[in-house]
Amino acid sequence: MKQRFCKKCGEKAPGKTLFCEACGTRLALTATAEVKDDAPPEEKHSVYAEPDLPENMPEASALAMSPGIRQDQHGTYRWLVEINLLKDSTIPLTVWKILLLCGLLPLVLMIILAIVEGNLTENLVSIFSLFGLVAAIMTALVAIGYYLVFIPIRGVRYPVVFEMDKKGISHIQMPKKQDNTELLAWLGILAGALAGNPTVVGANLLATSRKQLYTEFNKVLKIQVDRRKKIIKLIASDMTRNLIYSSQEDFEFVQEWILKHCCRDGVTVKYR
Repeated sequence: MKQRFCKKCGEKAPGKTLFCEACGTRLALTATAEVKDDAPPEEKHSVYAEPDLPENMPEASALAMSPGIRQDQHGTYRWLVEINLLKDSTIPLTVWKILLLCGLLPLVLMIILAIVEGNLTENLVSIFSLFGLVAAIMTALVAIGYYLVFIPIRGVRYPVVFEMDKKGISHIQMPKKQDNTELLAWLGILAGALAGNPTVVGANLLATSRKQLYTEFNKVLKIQVDRRKKIIKLIASDMTRNLIYSSQEDFEFVQEWILKHCCRDGVTVKYR
């Protein structure tokens, strides 16, 4: 019977599992060996799913864990993705949703105030009309800022480096693109100021100084997996939203790693 075993802890690796269920070590996809069911443990554990690494492996060297992903000797995975901003609408939609949610706060307060004063029926139409106007202004600002200002200034290609280990994942802007990326945050500040929402202004002020976004897996509350666009969105307890991109060849690897280290009680996963 062909059976794979983890090289680190010796546990069985059933099926086409990419990681050891006991210790999380990456397993080879093709390495197998003939092992008898009644073989002693030391014989089973002598057959591993991937070869041992050289003990003196230099700092700069890395292993190819997936076509576009490399792993260093510390167990950190890294890959580079170039996003086509004209084809990808995830960024402007995310900004628009955040601004729209912030615009709901004054709407809720106005409805509560109308209920307390007993004139909700008379003011309901005007309240929603005002919210529609604010939403339209926010939509126009995001569209103009993203497609007519942001993309022409920084270019269509948006290169991002991702670093991932067992504890979390980082979304890192390439150094030469950081100054241009801050423009989108300043547009968010403008939108928040026009809407009279200090929360949006404060959040985008913080974003102007952020060069990378790190998400700890143990703080993730919600995972949204978009198989068509090859994007995974991580929503953490601190309200940060980290967009994880990968190529088609690397998506399965990234998805399985994130789900393995994030999934626990209270974490919801949504597929598109």
